[in-house]
Amino acid sequence: MNKKLLKSIVCVAAGVGIASSIPFAVTSCGCSQEKINPLPDTVYKYDETDPKKLVGFTNEFLANQTAYDMYNAIEIPARVTEIANNAFYDNSTSTIPPFITKLTFAEGSVCSTIGNTAFGYCSSLTSVTLPDSLTTMDMQLLHFPN
Repeated sequence: MNKKLLKSIVCVAAGVGIASSIPFAVTSCGCSQEKINPLPDTVYKYDETDPKKLVGFTNEFLANQTAYDMYNAIEIPARVTEIANNAFYDNSTSTIPPFITKLTFAEGSVCSTIGNTAFGYCSSLTSVTLPDSLTTMDMQLLHFPN
């Protein structure tokens, strides 16, 4: 299947899931006019044996998310090659705070893999932009409650 077509289908499907779980959500595929203000790189946690594998947020960030409420986006750093299974999901709950509405990848992204339920139950996301480098996504990339 054409890579761009597949990304469009995934983005639309994610938007539909978001829209159905949030009555006032505005969905897009990265074409929003609202300025992206990404979280700083220091909030991300990496695999101890593979520093290019993103495994979620640091414990410091999770303990004090409200200190970052001036930000509205997760921007996956360009050096990340893989996002781990359940990276931003823990025990049936998203670890992404509600003020984060956008998911994007830094320019020059080399991320090729997004693991199973990496962004599970993250109903705050209204805009998801995937990188051209992406080759593997688990079908449960985004999971929304009924």
